[in-house]
Amino acid sequence: MRTAAASHEPDRIRMLARVTAGMAADGRRRAPRTRPRWTRVVSPVAGLAAAVAATGIAVVATDGAERPQTVRTSSEPAEPAAPPAGAGAGADSASADPDRRPGDEPDAGSQSDAERHTPSAYPTAAGPNHLAEPTVRSKGTINTHSNPYWAQSDITLTIGRPLTSLTVELRVADTGDVRSTGAWTSLPTGDVTTATHAEDGVLVYRWTLRKGATVTPGRYVLAGQYNHAEGDRDTGRDAYAASGNGASGAFAVRGDFPQFTVGD
Repeated sequence: MRTAAASHEPDRIRMLARVTAGMAADGRRRAPRTRPRWTRVVSPVAGLAAAVAATGIAVVATDGAERPQTVRTSSEPAEPAAPPAGAGAGADSASADPDRRPGDEPDAGSQSDAERHTPSAYPTAAGPNHLAEPTVRSKGTINTHSNPYWAQSDITLTIGRPLTSLTVELRVADTGDVRSTGAWTSLPTGDVTTATHAEDGVLVYRWTLRKGATVTPGRYVLAGQYNHAEGDRDTGRDAYAASGNGASGAFAVRGDFPQFTVGD
């Protein structure tokens, strides 16, 4: 029997025919229903294919009968999704370029690196006065020989180039009993005129370079001396200014005086 069983070859066509016949008989016992189009056979070969398909459906349908399910033997290709509005010939050229990535487009309102780094964005060659010494430097101080009753305000000018005109003014606020006691300068006496007067509570000293005179480069002091009420005098409202002309053109400087305490 084992030998006969081993050599036995089942008749697959007959088995499929029986399965088909059984399904047809079962269908007659049930309520009539529309047959699917795939059961219609037009030739023996088509009938065989239909039987195979029927067998496959029977297996799927009966496997796990407690969980009925619909089975599709084949699926038709899905309809292609409609292109978004605006796509096609009239679409933006950025979307038509497959090599362009999001963010590649330059910002229309920004400068490119080339525009930001052109030579015109940097300073050009220095002009005549670039990093050059100023024509006139100035500084205001209270002379260290001042005392509780008397003081001297010094204006120091450092001249870099010859001056053909110069006017210097010292203004000492009347903080109480301020009276002029004199004035002097290290400029040549014959080249400068000195004037002193009081106006609106301020003692004014003015030095003016005479016409035709020249101030040569160097360091010069112009000083105003005065008495004042006893004690340390407040210099907060004192000031000076200097202006003139020379080889480098016109200039003007101004400044004030630091507070001075007797004994410092």
